[in-house]
Amino acid sequence: MKSGQATVMQTSTCSGCKISLQHPVNVSIIRCYNCQAITNVSNFTLPCSFCGTLNSFSATAKGFCCFACKLTTKIPDTITEELVKIIVNSGYQRSRVIDASLFVPISQITNQQQYISQITQWINTHFDINSQKSPFSSQFLIDFAIQCQQQPELIVQLQNYITRAFSIPNINYMFLSIDLDIGVDLIQLRAFYAAILKLPVSIHQQINSCLLQCLTQFNITEVHQLRLLVICLENPLLVANYDMNFLAGLSHRIATLAPKFKILLSGWFGKYKIDGADIIFVIVSLFNRFLACRIVEITQKKVDIHQDTAVIATIHTLGVFHMANKENIIRYTEMYNDVLSDMIDVDKEYQNWISREASFNFLSYPWILTLAVKNNVLKRGAMIQMEKELHKVVVDLYYRHVSNSPFLDLLVRREYLVNDTLSHLQKKKGELKKQLRVKFHGEEGIDAGGIKKEFFQLILQEIFDPKYGMFSYDKSERIFWFNNASLENEDEFELVGRIIGLAIYNGVILDLHFPLVIYKKLLNQKVTIEDLSDFKPSVVKGLHELLEFEGDVELTFCLNFTAINEIFGEQIVCELKPNGANIFVNNENRQDYVNLYIQFLLIDSVSKQFNAFKRGFDSVCGGDEMRLLRAEELEQLVCGSADNVDLVSVREATILQGFTNNSPVINYFWQVLQEMDINTIRKFLIFSTGSDRIPSPGVGALTLILTKTSQDCSRLPEAHTCFNQIVMPEYKSLQQTREKLLKAIHLTEGFSLK
Repeated sequence: MKSGQATVMQTSTCSGCKISLQHPVNVSIIRCYNCQAITNVSNFTLPCSFCGTLNSFSATAKGFCCFACKLTTKIPDTITEELVKIIVNSGYQRSRVIDASLFVPISQITNQQQYISQITQWINTHFDINSQKSPFSSQFLIDFAIQCQQQPELIVQLQNYITRAFSIPNINYMFLSIDLDIGVDLIQLRAFYAAILKLPVSIHQQINSCLLQCLTQFNITEVHQLRLLVICLENPLLVANYDMNFLAGLSHRIATLAPKFKILLSGWFGKYKIDGADIIFVIVSLFNRFLACRIVEITQKKVDIHQDTAVIATIHTLGVFHMANKENIIRYTEMYNDVLSDMIDVDKEYQNWISREASFNFLSYPWILTLAVKNNVLKRGAMIQMEKELHKVVVDLYYRHVSNSPFLDLLVRREYLVNDTLSHLQKKKGELKKQLRVKFHGEEGIDAGGIKKEFFQLILQEIFDPKYGMFSYDKSERIFWFNNASLENEDEFELVGRIIGLAIYNGVILDLHFPLVIYKKLLNQKVTIEDLSDFKPSVVKGLHELLEFEGDVELTFCLNFTAINEIFGEQIVCELKPNGANIFVNNENRQDYVNLYIQFLLIDSVSKQFNAFKRGFDSVCGGDEMRLLRAEELEQLVCGSADNVDLVSVREATILQGFTNNSPVINYFWQVLQEMDINTIRKFLIFSTGSDRIPSPGVGALTLILTKTSQDCSRLPEAHTCFNQIVMPEYKSLQQTREKLLKAIHLTEGFSLK
């Protein structure tokens, strides 16, 4: 030691008589002057459990007082063994005393040579591996599994290693990593499973058996113990060797986690994003398959599925991945369980749901149910409301001698369609839950559905006409958005909301071109920067560039907390926060600026128009049933599907009246349809059904009725859109069929020729 340099001392406890001994910090072993016992005083390093500052302590210490914050961190008696386990497997120590995400490299542990000796002794004690062999680590298992592919005689030895590694004392120290919050080295874990997949099925079964034993015996009380669940969920052997017992045990363990652990687990898998989408898809598919098999099994036994613990646990497990899928790592439809959706009694489920009588109800987990189920729930809710209105009419008639129509009757003139509709709906606000019936003034026709379809189509065409100026239209994105400079009063916007609500309530699909964010706002869902993508993609790109910019934001972008609102060609500066014009956007506050800018574009700038629109919508569809829907599902219920028409499926579903499948004109008819481009197909749909959209998958099928008439072949085909029915004579040739059908499509509107 150089002259003048002070010796740093520390105090340790004698391993024999337990008295305090002072010694230099750089010594490894001390002898007690009282009992002559030898004590190992090698130093270790751990962060303070309060402030995170690294502190040194001896191997025999029970705790240390942080030199920075002066608070004491306690160390368990088994800290040395814990350190050895983790060092063997990952090269990093991880303390049970502090937050599971804090790690300390081996390089910070003094007297490493002596520590390696302790590691070797621990390995030989716990794993019966000779010191000449590789250390028992995750990489060792991977290498040994690969070696077994070439040397099958080593499989017995591998089985012994797996039994010990995948056991309660050791499983939580396998595949450790500091790269992810979960502390699992996914690269090594997946490499291990990939190697195991090439080995005999007996190895697969052994690993599954060991993991299942860990699941049933391991009590998860700390964050880092969740690693066991990640190791199980990443297991591709479940696909190769479908094991219902394993999935039952795994779903039970996840379902019984404390709520905070469920949130953490979903957060971990939520970070998989695109790279891990396949893994999430496989996990969800496995549990959905297990759920379907379990439901079929217990239904055959005539057991109530609401009381089955495995069914309930599996739905709770899928709920964790539903939370993880907030950013649509997989399509939301992958969460649907078709078997469950087909087997539940919608009427009974709905009654229990609205009465809150049952302890468990599938409608409380709507993300697992198909759109068809939710649509039936909406129809059931609408039917109940209509029955209530009908009951009121009967009561008024018999007890009050007042005659009221059981329908919401609208008598409108085509040339004053918007004004007449607005006037009627204002007067009949209390009748909106009745079934809608429309009649055009001066025209014959009973509204069995077709006139209603035409009414919705015509009124939306007029409302969205640029002459009203209620909505602005982006030609490049083909999207309508609220015009915040509109001179129309709130009644007109409320009318649009009512029209959309009435369409859903009465089962009519509309040709609307709103961005998805409109439907999110109708469902009171939070908006994000990605919601601008539908109609302002360039703005989204610019905001992402601002957030990701690594230089000086203030000098480069020269932004302040304001936004420009253009009204009648005049640019008006709007402050995003008080005194925003004098607050510049910098690296520290740019996220706040982006949040406020999105709030301005999607909410604040159109609040007057949208709030009126939503009031109108809620006046018809403001019930609890809407909470079952995602924004995408609501859009499909309103607009139907814009997908291309599958003519093969439509032909299979078509009903023939007076014709047969062998009738020449029927073959001519389908041949003409197959020749049409997409625009003509859309016009054909309007001609035959009253809408250019088809029902969304799962909600219904497009069923046409082709009816033979005895009229001569000079007549055009006629359409009864209320029944999706086309009436036509038996044309004699393909050319004649093409000519008459195309002429009818282009010339016919409603129930009369132009």
